[in-house]
Amino acid sequence: KVFYRGKFEGFRHVDFCFSPHYIFNRDLHNGNDLKIIDCIKTIKNSFNKLGFTEEDLSHFKVINVEYGLNLLIDRPIQNIIDGILFTSTKKFKTNKYITNKISDTTKYKEIKAYGKGAQFLNFPQYKIHPDTFRFEVRSKESKNINKLGIETISDLLKIDVYKNLFQSIIKEWEKIL
Repeated sequence: KVFYRGKFEGFRHVDFCFSPHYIFNRDLHNGNDLKIIDCIKTIKNSFNKLGFTEEDLSHFKVINVEYGLNLLIDRPIQNIIDGILFTSTKKFKTNKYITNKISDTTKYKEIKAYGKGAQFLNFPQYKIHPDTFRFEVRSKESKNINKLGIETISDLLKIDVYKNLFQSIIKEWEKIL
């Protein structure tokens, strides 16, 4: 924070990179359900612990966002992963894990589809089913993020924004072959 003559003027430069879902689960995992209200509370509490008020959050632009959906699938997860080929005209690639597929839909957007349960097979205490499927979108461009109703961190405190994120996931899934 920058103060001039005892009056708050703004911020110099601050970068935050965090996952409310992981923080909610004590930085252990993001393989369970996270309710919208719990996400909002986690964001508020995290910034509050850093000394920022809710009003301060309107000063922080969101420049990267990753959001997804965890689903418990009623068949072996690898069948789903193997069947995912394209999103629009972009081919999915398998990275170093056969349970993961990723597509660079544009220079600024990635679609990921993977076996979330496979990440936590060695941690049964987290109770993440082995056939948990995760479908996620990562956007690294302000114009795409703004279309979701997100400009600043304070926007992540609005329930309607999460409805936009969910609709965005559905739209992206509809492009999958």
